[in-house]
Amino acid sequence: MVPADRLYLFSCGANDEASNVVVLIADDHALFRYGISLALEELYDDVTILQAANADEARRIAHETPHIDLILLDRMMPGLNGINDLKAYVETLPKGIPVVIVSGSRQRSTIRAAIESGARGYILKSSNGEILKHVLPLVLSGELYVPAQAVANDEPMTADDGSPLDEALLARTSTPTSSR
Repeated sequence: MVPADRLYLFSCGANDEASNVVVLIADDHALFRYGISLALEELYDDVTILQAANADEARRIAHETPHIDLILLDRMMPGLNGINDLKAYVETLPKGIPVVIVSGSRQRSTIRAAIESGARGYILKSSNGEILKHVLPLVLSGELYVPAQAVANDEPMTADDGSPLDEALLARTSTPTSSR
């Protein structure tokens, strides 16, 4: 069971389960988790936010909580030592929950390795909260999101199974535009 001092649950908006989005934020910085929570509350009318301060807590919460829609995961926190551990870690999570890496690293090789390790998206910590308006709906609909610099290379990017990724799709989804 998750200790009460480590599990933070926020539910906002109407109690309509059909539209409720459940997001697990896993980051070792409480202030960062809080900021992401505020951004999610602005984005969704009905959101349930779970928080974990380390990789073991995140895995435990993911397995104990039904219907998590998305995991926002810091790649450098206790229990997860960067990109080298990421693929094995993602494989321990319940199947079908998309993982989006949230990281300060802008290195193309790191971004590409995260996607190749099973992440469905990669958000730079230097991004503003507006990026969530574009990335999360994409990932929740089954699409892939990577920052533009990850595909600005002449070397083709591949998926987990070695198949080439649709770089045209990546280019379209990596430069979000507002629908408003």
